[in-house]
Amino acid sequence: MKLYIHNLEIRVKQSPVVRNRVEFKTMEAKWKSSYLLSDAPLLVTKENEVEIINILKKLIDSKSCIYKKITFIVGDLKLFKGLMADQFKNVPAAGGLVEKHGDLLIIKRHGLWDIPKGKIKKGEEKKVAAVREVEEECGVTVKLGDKIGKTLHLYKMKGKYAFKYTHWYKMKIISEKDMKPQKNEGIEEVCWMSHEQVSQMETYASITGILEKYYTEN
Repeated sequence: MKLYIHNLEIRVKQSPVVRNRVEFKTMEAKWKSSYLLSDAPLLVTKENEVEIINILKKLIDSKSCIYKKITFIVGDLKLFKGLMADQFKNVPAAGGLVEKHGDLLIIKRHGLWDIPKGKIKKGEEKKVAAVREVEEECGVTVKLGDKIGKTLHLYKMKGKYAFKYTHWYKMKIISEKDMKPQKNEGIEEVCWMSHEQVSQMETYASITGILEKYYTEN
C-alpha cells in the first residue's frame, strides 16, 4: 500500500516482507521525528497498526517539506486499512494527464506545479469527474483515454484527517482556444511542459509518483 503525506512517500507492507534493491536504514526502536533527517530511506519494523496511524497523523501535522521514502511493516494490513477507514475521511477525486505532441498540461496552484484534478461529486462516475475537473480548471476540451492509476494522499481538512483517493486518466487535447486558469480554485497558471521541464518542476510527491508511472508506460 502506497500513500503520500506532504513530500513523503510512504509504503505500508504486510510482514514478512522481502527487501528490494533500495538500501533502507532499519529503525527497530520506537519512531522518532528526527529519523526524517536521515539520508537513507527508512524501514520501520517495530510499530503496531494503531501506532502507525498515530505516526501518520503526526507527520500530517508536522507539514514536513523533506522528500523521504518510508516503509512501515505491519502484522495485519487488513486491520491497518480498517483503522484508516475509521479515522480518516474518504475524499474521492479524479484528474487527468493531458497530452499534446508529447507535452503535458500543467497547472500552478498555491505556488506549486500540479496536474488538474478535483473531487468527485456524489453519484458522479470517476471518468466523468476527471474530464469535468480538467476542463473546468484549465478552460480546455479533452478526450478521455486509459486509466493510469490512483494515488492516496493524506492531509488535514477543516481540522479533520482525510485521505484523498485520486483516480488518474490519460487524455488528449481537443481544443485549447479558451485555455485559462480557474482562479476561484486557486489556480494561478496553465501551461504546456515538455518531459524535461516536467522532470525539473517543483511539485508534490504524489504528483511525482503518478508522473513516473505515466512516463514509464509511454
